[in-house]
Amino acid sequence: MPSTWLLKTEGQLRSLLEKTAKACAMLLKRGAVTPSGPFEPSMSVLLTQTPERAHVDAKRIMVEALGLRLMSRDGEWTVMQKGVPPGVFPVLFPAVLLTLLLGALITVLFAFEGTITLKSGSPAEFMPENRGVLRPFWRSGTESVSLLFDSSISEYVQTAAHDYPPDVKTRIAMRLGLQRPLHERGEDALASVGTMAQLKVESDGAIIEGGAGTEGPFRYGGYTFRLLDIERTLRLRIDEGPIPLSVKPGNEALIPGSLSTLEFGQFRKGSITRLDGTRQELRPHVTVRKKGTSGEPALLRLGETVIVDGALVSLADARETAVLRYRYDPGRAVVLAGALLAVITVMLRLFVPYYLLAYRIDDSGEIVRLDLFASSGGAFSSKAKLLQRIERLLTKDDLRPEALPD
Repeated sequence: MPSTWLLKTEGQLRSLLEKTAKACAMLLKRGAVTPSGPFEPSMSVLLTQTPERAHVDAKRIMVEALGLRLMSRDGEWTVMQKGVPPGVFPVLFPAVLLTLLLGALITVLFAFEGTITLKSGSPAEFMPENRGVLRPFWRSGTESVSLLFDSSISEYVQTAAHDYPPDVKTRIAMRLGLQRPLHERGEDALASVGTMAQLKVESDGAIIEGGAGTEGPFRYGGYTFRLLDIERTLRLRIDEGPIPLSVKPGNEALIPGSLSTLEFGQFRKGSITRLDGTRQELRPHVTVRKKGTSGEPALLRLGETVIVDGALVSLADARETAVLRYRYDPGRAVVLAGALLAVITVMLRLFVPYYLLAYRIDDSGEIVRLDLFASSGGAFSSKAKLLQRIERLLTKDDLRPEALPD
């Protein structure tokens, strides 16, 4: 059994790493920039400044106005850049893969899981057996603790709509995320949208409370607890008899001293959200009817009584048992750190603009000429706009001939 789980986990991790590597490689390729040198001019600008003034203005504009920083000088060309250098990413990308591989290795060696059953109101000592590969050399981070299942809380939405037309019922059902149209009445008038088990852990004199349910797990000491199921047992009293009758919700029960068999529906407790948006706390109850009869079932609330063939049937108690799955995975944090590093790397590569600019000033002739080469990377970079801005800044003080009036 452990070997089968390890092979399954290893296969899933390998598939995840391969998909992550392919996706990152494609995204990084889209953000690639042209390497430095040899340079072919992307644009040439004729300048009216003197050679000395042209060198000063070009350097000032590149550094102060555009925020470029000097990289190197390649012959006559001055190479500058702005943004995150591409050389950083060949270092970050292997770091991402190494972090993911390390997290996967820790998971394979040390992770283990299991199930635990807790009765409501009865504390239980939680000390799971370590099922990691390195079991003889590894002890879990949590020693024996007292784990208590307090109670369960359920959330419901109202689905009964007596006065709505069929098309309105369908639209409301779609808004609530229900798979079927709204029912008119009966037990299906409430739809469950989530259940949570209230847990308490006592450790070193302190009590830590939390919930494990459909919306999220309960975490303590490196363990993750998830709710699998809530099992309930109803305890009925017949004519105030000393011995209660136990029955499961959804089952049938023959009433002692009577020939009638009762059918029990689902046990409900928690809160309900009505169609008008208001919330209401539900009193714990179960629907009940005689077998073979039709019509609306009766609501048997906790502490209340119904009459069946002259016998008084009351709901004395509803006992709950929570079935939880726990998992200990010290490699999960490392894998999450690797995934975060991968996201940061891709975001930097794609969305942080990078510019590589090389320029030279040719003052050998009568007119000074500025040759520019530009390359860019990132989704929001534009080398054309960069070149146009350089030309505009260097030629804004040029004297332009104006037409004389007639």
